Amino acid sequence: MIGKKLFQTKSDLYNPLNKNLILTKIILLKCRNLVRRILSKQATDVMGFKSKTANQIAFDLLGVGIILVFQLGCNAPQVINQPIAYNHSIHVNDVGMECAECHTGVENRARATLPTVEICETCHSEMNGETEAEAFVVAAVENNEEILWNRVYELPDHVYFSHRRHISLGKIECTQCHGDIQDFEMPPQIPYIAQTMEFCMDCHEEQKVNNDCLACHR
Repeated sequence: MIGKKLFQTKSDLYNPLNKNLILTKIILLKCRNLVRRILSKQATDVMGFKSKTANQIAFDLLGVGIILVFQLGCNAPQVINQPIAYNHSIHVNDVGMECAECHTGVENRARATLPTVEICETCHSEMNGETEAEAFVVAAVENNEEILWNRVYELPDHVYFSHRRHISLGKIECTQCHGDIQDFEMPPQIPYIAQTMEFCMDCHEEQKVNNDCLACHR
């Protein structure tokens, strides 16, 4: 029911889609309260104004609706599409691959890196199945053409993040920042967990590591 709990876990709060859901629920709560006042003919002290008529309250509802549409439009995350429908679940759960086999920089570099066609060639010099995605990869391998993957996670230029420091030194699991990516049958189109400053600082506080501004802002 609306109003009992806006989100279930901390990760829900940092998910861009869930942020929009929370905003929607808050505005719906306001609308519900206004409708109740109209039905009970208690139009006093609504939204900070006194002695409002039903028409005035209806106008307020319209304004709230406009704000909702505007907020959802402004806060909607950018959708990222990939050249093929890459299936993480097949590679990780069925084949048993590790993240570092494709994202080779994750353990020893600041950037995790995206897989090159040479990495794909290890398994896809010929067809193993019948999907269009694999046919695309095999053709790229045969023609020695890079697959133009699009980054989903982008940090501001003033933020420094090192995968090596978090994975190799901090022993942080990939899923802690990227969610259950190993179960995805389609490539994510938005960050599964939004990498906000609050998200990072909460994790640093829980892990009892440096939370100084200059540790990440360089």
